[in-house]
Amino acid sequence: MCTSDAWVDATKRMKEQCSVIVINIIEELVQRFPNQEFMNVTGIIHPKYWLNFKVDNAFPTHLALL
Repeated sequence: MCTSDAWVDATKRMKEQCSVIVINIIEELVQRFPNQEFMNVTGIIHPKYWLNFKVDNAFPTHLALL
């Protein structure tokens, strides 16, 4: 049977390890996928992009980025 202190210590270690895992996953995703802004710009090839009410303002900026 676990003591209260052992349970608290185990829970703390588990939370720390989960934090490390999440940070590693985020770092991997950042390394493997292109810049988010670039990914948003590539949306111009999708018909839904053109249905956006802000497309007139956004398109020149997106085109310049490409």
